[in-house]
Amino acid sequence: MNKKRKNGFTLVEIIAVIVILAIITVIATVSFTAVRKKNLQKNYDSLVQNIEIAAEKYAADRMLSGDKAITVADLIKEGYIETNKDGQVVDPRSNKNLNGINVCIAKNKNTSKFEATYNSSCANSGCNIPYNQSATEYIKQLYNCDSNGMAYDATTDNNLRYIGSTPNNYVTFNNELWRIIGVMNNVDNGTGKKESRIKLIREDTLNGTFSWDLKQNGVGSGSSTYLNGTDAYGSNDWSDSQLMMMLNPADVVKANWQNQETKKSYTISNGNAIDGNNHIIYKGVGSYFERKQGYKPVETPKSGFPTQSTDIDFTNNGLTNESKNLIDKTKYNLGGIVLGDNETATARIYYTKERGNQVYRTNPVTWTGYIGLMYASDYGFATSGGEKKSRSECLSTAILNWNYSSETRDCKNNDWLYDAKHDQWTLNPYAASGKQVAEVYMDGLLDPLSTAPNTNSVKPVLYLKSNVKITNGEGTKSNPYKLSL
Repeated sequence: MNKKRKNGFTLVEIIAVIVILAIITVIATVSFTAVRKKNLQKNYDSLVQNIEIAAEKYAADRMLSGDKAITVADLIKEGYIETNKDGQVVDPRSNKNLNGINVCIAKNKNTSKFEATYNSSCANSGCNIPYNQSATEYIKQLYNCDSNGMAYDATTDNNLRYIGSTPNNYVTFNNELWRIIGVMNNVDNGTGKKESRIKLIREDTLNGTFSWDLKQNGVGSGSSTYLNGTDAYGSNDWSDSQLMMMLNPADVVKANWQNQETKKSYTISNGNAIDGNNHIIYKGVGSYFERKQGYKPVETPKSGFPTQSTDIDFTNNGLTNESKNLIDKTKYNLGGIVLGDNETATARIYYTKERGNQVYRTNPVTWTGYIGLMYASDYGFATSGGEKKSRSECLSTAILNWNYSSETRDCKNNDWLYDAKHDQWTLNPYAASGKQVAEVYMDGLLDPLSTAPNTNSVKPVLYLKSNVKITNGEGTKSNPYKLSL
């Protein structure tokens, strides 16, 4: 007998309906999200366009004579843009406050009309220098268009340097911020070939502080004693400085030894630098260059490398392979000043002495490698001077005296290489002794008589290959230059 079906749905039918409704809901949600995202982007694009139009009206109302960088907040303050109830202009996509964003207003040379660019600091905006040419040519052309923040040093090499307290000389290198010291001329890569090349310095110091060198008397070039006749530590010979060996690869370290009679018997075995008397000078050669773990410069007695040595880890901030491909070896000058020079040594005097042959005993006059430190002359020539003391007056003042009065403090306060938070090592040895090296104190004074065992901050310095190009950027901290071969 046939049974009549009861009213209602089976479980299978209910589940099927639920699945269908879920699919429809997902499709509708995805579609709605995509439409909403597209609309928010349209709103953002419209907002940017309105900001640029407001900035152009701002410029026209004031009949600006040249380029000018303003912020969205400036436009709000002058009544050119409306805000929300909190006095902010916000990104409709993220609700991020946009009041601090820069807007560059530049005058088009062909139409004489103002053109505004959102999220631009106006750096180099009026120059229109093409990218993808050599970095040296780009910087030279930039100087010819707008010399603000740059100057030739009028030395025998007439290098083009960045000067002042806040020049736009930032560059992305090694996935970090570095800065351009300048376009240096007649730079020798160690083969006798001389070119114009860009010199860079790391913006931040390496983590921690480091001795320049801590070898004991009789170990490597360590040759000093204390006044009581006991063995001292430290040498100002960069060619076997422990700091140099931390920064540079083993092949560079060893190649320089082969060119010196006093160091031809030195060798490197399993990462250990060993002198002619079989003393271990340093362990873990090249840790920074090879992006690996190593050791800080440490007291090295004749009895062997100490077990209490301090590890250093460069696996995250050593040089990448990409970065190493952008740089080349450089012949660094190691000439020094002597007693009496320090009282009168200006940037120009330091520059001349660095390239001279005045060194301690058998210390080398030059060294060829990748990574060095800034020179005293780099620090001196980076000043623009100020209201109380002009650049030319600063360059005529001994750097030792840059912190002695309110007038001379103009020199260091308007020098971007001055670091008020760190004492910094330089590459400058003192030629009248075997263990003294120049450092720049955090008060701006340059002391040529610091000792190699002292611990200071380190900012690596290197030279780009001559064919490296600037491919993008403005040189600002927020939009640094990008580099490529």
